[in-house]
Amino acid sequence: MLDACDSFRVKVEAIAWCRRRKLPIVVCGSAGGRTDPTLVSARDLSRTELDVMLGQVRRKLELDPQIRELAICTVAKITGARYEWVQHAPEYLKAGGAQEKLDLLANVEAAAGDARLTDRDRAAVQLAAEMTRLVKVSDPTLERARALFGERQLVELVGTIATYNMVARFLEALGIDERGE
Repeated sequence: MLDACDSFRVKVEAIAWCRRRKLPIVVCGSAGGRTDPTLVSARDLSRTELDVMLGQVRRKLELDPQIRELAICTVAKITGARYEWVQHAPEYLKAGGAQEKLDLLANVEAAAGDARLTDRDRAAVQLAAEMTRLVKVSDPTLERARALFGERQLVELVGTIATYNMVARFLEALGIDERGE
């Protein structure tokens, strides 16, 4: 299957559908809502005002917002992306997460095994840590996350972590600080 759709939710469904059937899938970016390929153009990234895919990752998934924000905060801690942390730590708290759990991310490796986190929390932290540090995820980590989240939410979580790894690297490469400057 070849996917180039604009909808993150449809991307997630397509990936999960293919994975369940062990079918190959090629996923690429989207065409910004354009159906005529001659209208697709590259845009100046420095002038991007609204990113539809990031908006969908933040607001249109079935994934629990606490898990999503905990995973994003894990990426921020590992990469040192201060701006990402300043933006997402409050979102984690707003979603009902506890400050004590967020504080555990001072040591991500320890947090991934800390009994004060739920099984799902620990699985999300471990998945984010492996994806961020190693890119490749170990089979035990992937299977544990799959068992706890199911295929659809696992794909959503992986997509979220991958997206915010890209954001962190963009921010850090350009030296964007916690003030967004």
